[in-house]
Amino acid sequence: GIGFASAGWVGLLLLGFWRLLRQAGENDREVERAIASLPTVLFRGKHTPLPLLEGREPAEATSCAICLGDFEPGEELRILPC
Repeated sequence: GIGFASAGWVGLLLLGFWRLLRQAGENDREVERAIASLPTVLFRGKHTPLPLLEGREPAEATSCAICLGDFEPGEELRILPC
């Protein structure tokens, strides 16, 4: 009756949720691999040159364009392709 049908729906909901969690985990791993593949440079001070990327001139930077925080000497910076 109703209890069997309710149990069936709960089972389907749990299966769907489990599939979503698996997919999210796979996406997280892909994102982590993509981030890890970005080139890095060790920040040594305000005159640390950032490497040439796709025809752009090397640049000097002292703060993060995303969070606007200042870089600290010794930090490893990820070079974004944009």
